[in-house]
Amino acid sequence: MDTRVETPTLYDDDAGGNASGDDPAIWVHPSDSRRSIVIVTAKEGGLRVYDLRGRQLQKLAATPAPRPDGVPGRSNNVDIARGLMVGGKRTDVAVVSDRYNDQLRFFAINPAGAAATRQLREVTAPGVPFVFQHTRAGVDTEKTAYGLFGAAEAHRQGHRLRHHRPLGRGERGVRTGRPRPACDLRRTPADSRRRRRGDRPCRGGRADRRLQPGRRPVRRLQPHRSK
Repeated sequence: MDTRVETPTLYDDDAGGNASGDDPAIWVHPSDSRRSIVIVTAKEGGLRVYDLRGRQLQKLAATPAPRPDGVPGRSNNVDIARGLMVGGKRTDVAVVSDRYNDQLRFFAINPAGAAATRQLREVTAPGVPFVFQHTRAGVDTEKTAYGLFGAAEAHRQGHRLRHHRPLGRGERGVRTGRPRPACDLRRTPADSRRRRRGDRPCRGGRADRRLQPGRRPVRRLQPHRSK
């Protein structure tokens, strides 16, 4: 395959810092696409930031996680979460899964993008709990946070972050993030029946049923209007 742009080569050996290029995430500048950046995980090599011409702008080492038992990390996957509150300000954030510390790590994105001197700044809170394990001994088994993606949903503000690890025999997947909404915007023929049962209303006067374990999100209902 021919390419128009190629980033500098990474080397997965001791001399190259065990940097293995893996998962990319593209942050798009809101007003000037030329300032957009590409954030790439490099496993034990940490993170790399490139502009749209493939030039490396920033190199972040896989530093120990900010917790008492933190060890040098392994940056596995990355995605972008927009508009999170960081220090009282809405901030776009690169979210990275760290396999060697079984946690998510967060990097504030400079709004100047490629024009900035430093594009990423870690803002992970100290003592963030493990994602899957309960002890450092469990983390050392490497059954830890692995894949990651962020999903923005149009019907409400905020993001849901999901991550997973390779599952062992007989294990079920785990999902984290904000709970799914108790109702959505579609109508249903069961409107009148649910209203007679005294279902709890959604914000704005629409009726719904609360989510129960194992149930799909319930449809949001328009109130019955008498003529």
